[in-house]
Amino acid sequence: MNNKKNFFEPRVGQHYSEGINGKKVLVVGTSIYCSKTDCIIYSQCTGPEKKDSSAFDTLCPEYKQSGSVLHDEPSNVWENTDSRTLKNFTTSLQPYLVEVPADQVCEYFAFTEYIQYIIGAPDGVTKPQHISQRDFDAFVETVKVLQPDVIIIWGCVINKPLVQGNLYVIDKAALPDSQHYISHMSLPGVDHTIPLLNCYHPSSSGWHSDFGIFAKYLKQVLDTQ
Repeated sequence: MNNKKNFFEPRVGQHYSEGINGKKVLVVGTSIYCSKTDCIIYSQCTGPEKKDSSAFDTLCPEYKQSGSVLHDEPSNVWENTDSRTLKNFTTSLQPYLVEVPADQVCEYFAFTEYIQYIIGAPDGVTKPQHISQRDFDAFVETVKVLQPDVIIIWGCVINKPLVQGNLYVIDKAALPDSQHYISHMSLPGVDHTIPLLNCYHPSSSGWHSDFGIFAKYLKQVLDTQ
């Protein structure tokens, strides 16, 4: 029996193990959307009751045209050079990567999505009801495999399960000390404590208005021995 919780396969950059300041950084996005409401499998693939797109992994008409599969979507997103979200993230972070060309920034991170099915969201909004326990279990599974030293969490909607409701976070009471940006997780199967850095989603206006604060705490996390 396959007990694997992940549907989406994390995208691991070529220099992930080398890391940033010697630290492996995992970026956790929120979700993948599909607005193709006229697709014959749309309602089943994006169904909010079942929350499972795996049966349509190789059947999506859009992906079949390009020879891709749904579970590789984190790689498709990360390698989409036209993505405004990705541009905002990499352009902002490049100053923290010494002598790394702009087109190589992505290679220093691992990336995955938190919600483990395709969301039917023509309006592009992820809501708490899209989230399930399976997503948290998949996150834990990914962390155990990739053994990151730092985790960057995109957006507020997944803050609740990954920080507030995370039984492995050991310092929730200290969150105000970092303006609620930094917490730390001690996970069985990982031999080091992992800082969780929760920032605004790079596609939001908050990313730009609060980037200076995020950058301060990112530097703090990356410089900590």
